[in-house]
Amino acid sequence: MRSTRATRLITLVLGLVVASVFAVAPAGAQSDELVVESVDATGFPLVRAVVSGPAVEGSDLDDAFVVTEDGEPVTADIVRLRGDELNVVVAMDVSGSMEGEPLDRAKVAVTGLLGTLPDSVPVAVVTFGETAVLQSTFTTDRSVTTSAVDGLIAAGGTALYDGISLGVAQLEAQGGSGALVVLADGDDTSSVRDPEAALGRLATVEHATSFVALQTEDYNAATFDGLADASGGQVVAVEEAAGFSDALREIAAGLSNSYEIRWRSSSEGGSATVEVALASTPDATASSDFDHDEVRQFVPEIATQTRTVADAGIFGSSIVLVAAALFVSAGAFLLVLAIRNSDGALERREERNQDRDARKEERTRRVSGVQERLEGLSAQMLEANDRGRSLDDTLDRAGLAVRSNEFVVATAAITVASLLVGVLLFGIPFFLLGLFFPILGIPMTLKVLTARRKKAFVSQLGDTLQLMAGSLTAGYGLGQTLDSVAREAESPTSEEFSRVVMETRLGRSLEDALDAMSIRIESADFDWVVDAIKIQAAVGGDLGEIIEQVGETIRARVRIKRQVDALTAEGKISALVLFCLPFGLAFFIFSSNPDYIEPLVSTGTGYVMLGAAGTMLTIGGLWLRKLVNPEF
Repeated sequence: MRSTRATRLITLVLGLVVASVFAVAPAGAQSDELVVESVDATGFPLVRAVVSGPAVEGSDLDDAFVVTEDGEPVTADIVRLRGDELNVVVAMDVSGSMEGEPLDRAKVAVTGLLGTLPDSVPVAVVTFGETAVLQSTFTTDRSVTTSAVDGLIAAGGTALYDGISLGVAQLEAQGGSGALVVLADGDDTSSVRDPEAALGRLATVEHATSFVALQTEDYNAATFDGLADASGGQVVAVEEAAGFSDALREIAAGLSNSYEIRWRSSSEGGSATVEVALASTPDATASSDFDHDEVRQFVPEIATQTRTVADAGIFGSSIVLVAAALFVSAGAFLLVLAIRNSDGALERREERNQDRDARKEERTRRVSGVQERLEGLSAQMLEANDRGRSLDDTLDRAGLAVRSNEFVVATAAITVASLLVGVLLFGIPFFLLGLFFPILGIPMTLKVLTARRKKAFVSQLGDTLQLMAGSLTAGYGLGQTLDSVAREAESPTSEEFSRVVMETRLGRSLEDALDAMSIRIESADFDWVVDAIKIQAAVGGDLGEIIEQVGETIRARVRIKRQVDALTAEGKISALVLFCLPFGLAFFIFSSNPDYIEPLVSTGTGYVMLGAAGTMLTIGGLWLRKLVNPEF
């Protein structure tokens, strides 16, 4: 009897111990814990950190947190991150081992994550099976993201490192604060990217990372621990696929309650430690070490307001009104037919309409899937060749609000269409003529758009500097002056200054932001303005007076340039007419009497004459261009 009673007592104690362990051991990042997601010291001594944790009520957040640096309290500005300041990438494992219940549970978990996050948070979906694919670009339309997730199929190996690298690339291209959530069930088996290179790149990003791993036979704890160590993130290991939902729910709660802490560091060494605690529970703290550069002499102010310009979208087009009128007319016609027809005919017509709509929806889904796969493939190609950044810079200079991978897909589509037109018009021997437009036309179009945008910026620069000088003279700071220019100036000046203001809000120094703007504009006049601001920041002085003098010089140069343009306008028109006249004459003769001009494109003598004419036309065009574009 004693033995039985003792055995029961021991069993009860062990049961309580096990229950307490499971009660305090969370499956993932709990929303009631403070976590320092990232620390950005690139604008040192201005430092910013992103912290996630419990929801803090009220608008006064400065008193809700206690921030210390190397044990010394600091005065910090704390703001709640809005949904439009956070970008989330979900990377899902679609290898063959995820087939069946694991993938179905993962889809349900991601759908729950989309429902938990604020509606304004853009989400992108990356999958990695045999290869890594961008299934859905950043969007706040949850139906688009849900449709992309629902259509996933498990097959092939596990390109874990390629999927993580593609997700990081999307966050870097998007900019701002971001989070990467990875769902996987095994070790890497088919990545093209070197694991060490992937870990090295992951260690350089300042985004929150979370890895949810299903413990299967292929699960390798060392791989996920290495990913977490490199990124400073967390690993949530679940024993069953049903645990995906709970893990993502906790991660979404932490992302929804994110706060940005900004303070001016007084650290004199090369590194420091920041510690954050809730004022209500000072014992619960989170800390992180960060490295920083030497103290800079010039620190920009951070603007606190964001100007958002609404886009009318497709509903602002007159085509929508015409389409609406056509649909209304068609609807009235169908209504009259339905009234005149019998019930049996109406039922048959309804069945046909349903079948047609189903087929149309299926075609739309396939086209959308092909487009997304093409954009994902182009993004991988640009990333592999390190061309994405330079192409993005070119598109920025031209003022085109598209990403590099979207531009590559559009260019490929134009090239294919041009080849088809060349084949149809000139036949197979001359189908390469269809490459003339994409090879020469697209780069030329980008150059024309860039030159036009630069010319507009330079023509507005005098008025812009006058506005800046007036604001500085009135007592505004440089940050406030740039913000007012971003609000009041015309395009493209407002767009460029808005980008400078936004970059400074995200922690970039004002000098670096202005240097980047100067590189995009490529204007010697604006280089003077940037140099003047740098010199004033280094040696002091009346910046308003300096800007006013520089503005007067630039306005005088613009007046002289316009006078020169007026005097050379006749020469430019003559050069354009002389350059286009041979092509127009050849087209007219080809249209009216093809037999007359046929020897020119079918005999050796004709080819020689065309080559000589093209050479002389090129030399003459370059010579005339030099004459009508004087430098001063």
